[in-house]
Amino acid sequence: MVFKETIKIKPNYFIEKIDKGIDPKVKSYVRGKMTDWFYFVNDAEFLSVYNQLTLPLNVKLQDAWGTRLDKEDWVQSHNHNAMQVIACGLVYLTEGNDTVFPDLNIKVKPAVGTCLMFSPQTKHQVTFNKSNTPRYSISFNLIKK
Repeated sequence: MVFKETIKIKPNYFIEKIDKGIDPKVKSYVRGKMTDWFYFVNDAEFLSVYNQLTLPLNVKLQDAWGTRLDKEDWVQSHNHNAMQVIACGLVYLTEGNDTVFPDLNIKVKPAVGTCLMFSPQTKHQVTFNKSNTPRYSISFNLIKK
């Protein structure tokens, strides 16, 4: 199951911050550019976004990172099935290529300010960016308090 909600966000703030924080040493399923895993955990602006989300009281933010997918970049299919993670989230900062949940047969078209929440066992991927316009998002994981 994938939950979707719309939140107020300042995309330009986050886009600039992601561009400044791209870390080529980070290895992941992202076949594009990303920040380190904890880049937004203590960011006041991100925490104001996080506090808009409809979340259970017994969860807390574990990590939060930004991604930039340039032309021909993509994210390969994966899940976040770590023992501690109980939910995953994704906030779109731009429009762009789809997020796909292959086992659920769901495709989501990004829209600025849309947040998706899903189980850590849910496989997901991002299709190839065929545009010259970068696709930006912030992903995060939640754990029990």
